[in-house]
Amino acid sequence: MKKNRKVKIILFTFILIIAVIGGIIIQAYDNRYRNFFIEKQPLGEVVSEAPTLDPEPAEISTEDKVYVNINTDDISELDKLDGIGEKMAQRIINYRKEHGNFEVIEDIMRVSGIGEKTFENIKDNIYVK
Repeated sequence: MKKNRKVKIILFTFILIIAVIGGIIIQAYDNRYRNFFIEKQPLGEVVSEAPTLDPEPAEISTEDKVYVNINTDDISELDKLDGIGEKMAQRIINYRKEHGNFEVIEDIMRVSGIGEKTFENIKDNIYVK
């Protein structure tokens, strides 16, 4: 009877150790999983879904202002943005084809080569519709 009790204690201790180790592994995985999705959230301020007074044509130029819809405009329109050349415009179009339309203008920073500095230069001249 004493031997049977020792086996039960050892078995219980083994199961407890496995459960603790499993919990630690799950917690580490959960933290990595959360961090992955936190990095994928849109950058910058949230833009409301309410309709805005966006310019009707794909591009309107008034005095120095150029407004470009980053979801629909082609290379020639995108190329007019400050700091965006033909190659970068093509990257934007390729990204759009591969990942779908941009939801907010800040999503353009997901395109390779467009960082915060470039975004700051073009943010007043771009919109999504």
